[in-house]
Amino acid sequence: MKGDFEWQVADEMAPAPPYFDEEPEGALGRPGRGRWLVLLAAVVVLGAAVGWLYREARERTAAAREATVAEVLASHRLLLQATDARDRELATNLLSGRDRAWAAQQRARVEGGTLLAEPGLGLIAAGEAAVVETLSPALDEAAVVMTQTVRLGDEAESGHLVRTWLYRRGEGGWLYAPPREPADYWGRQEQLELVHLAVQYPARDEALAARLSQAMDEALLRACATVTCREDFEMVVVLATQPTSLEMPSLERLVYEEGPLTLPAPSWIGVPVDEAGFELLARAYTRPVLLAALGRELWGWQCCDHAPLFQALLDAQLAQWGMQPWPLTRADYEFLLARDFRLFEDTMASWYGQAFSRQRDAAWLQAHAVVAFLLAQKPDADLGELAARLNEAPNYWFWALDFLDERVGDAELEARWEMFAQQAR
Repeated sequence: MKGDFEWQVADEMAPAPPYFDEEPEGALGRPGRGRWLVLLAAVVVLGAAVGWLYREARERTAAAREATVAEVLASHRLLLQATDARDRELATNLLSGRDRAWAAQQRARVEGGTLLAEPGLGLIAAGEAAVVETLSPALDEAAVVMTQTVRLGDEAESGHLVRTWLYRRGEGGWLYAPPREPADYWGRQEQLELVHLAVQYPARDEALAARLSQAMDEALLRACATVTCREDFEMVVVLATQPTSLEMPSLERLVYEEGPLTLPAPSWIGVPVDEAGFELLARAYTRPVLLAALGRELWGWQCCDHAPLFQALLDAQLAQWGMQPWPLTRADYEFLLARDFRLFEDTMASWYGQAFSRQRDAAWLQAHAVVAFLLAQKPDADLGELAARLNEAPNYWFWALDFLDERVGDAELEARWEMFAQQAR
């Protein structure tokens, strides 16, 4: 048996097989590295696909937003065209019906051509550039911001306001709409106490309301420097968020009614973009405050005899305070001279009138002509005293001569009037 075995020493034994982590000579690479390369390639391909899809989605979203913006601005332009044409029917198709009272008000403003104007505040506006400032993620709500050039009445001076118009997508297109959630849009109600003024305003308008309140209070302080005011005299003003606040109270309500004076929150009108715009807005808000203060508190006139003359005196006072220009024009004097208007004789409509004039009618023209003439004779007159004497004078002559405080015959007064009117025309 011994002879059947072949003995070998260790050095002569066959080499052991290589370990698994040894790399055979001439091999292309490790099996693990190959798998990583395949995985990396897959990731690169997937990343490229995801990037392509993202770019496609982004481009489609941008295209959808661009198309939506164009649709919103087209509806806005159409609404302005409806206003220019006073086309109530067209405007009805462009207004949200969610708030019926608001929609009815806007239709009336379109029909009257005042959608861009605020006749109660005396502002006249012309629309300029309009852009979509915000667009909801669902592309169903938009805020259009439009720059407006504004003037106060017939004055040549102008400024700029930026006004926000809210639009919502309806079944037939984009519709001009009120705030969906008014409480969230306007914020909570705040109050500011100044010297002669207490102002309530929405938080949305806090910064602008503070500036306007300061301007209104300063105007009341100036008024109290010329008219004796009670120490506790205070006007309460509410800057209201309700759309009905855009309908300004009549002169009768301003000077007769008691309680807070309601004016529209500034966001309904526009935010100034320059100092000229703010000055115009401040005068627009200050004017009704002063009218209410004069009629309710500072002047002693009692309603309602000789109302056209009281109205002319109010206009004269506001003109002296720089709140508005004196409304009589050269054409008015030409008209009076052409009709041989006789001072204090052709004035029955103004003396016996018991209502304020809503337009430049005969009573309005007569009263303003008389007040203009009397102030030309006595420029430093106390207008409040002149207003108070209206309740005491038995006729025009007594009222005028008492004011002039001199003995003047009828012929001389008529001569003075004609000379005054000739120079003013």
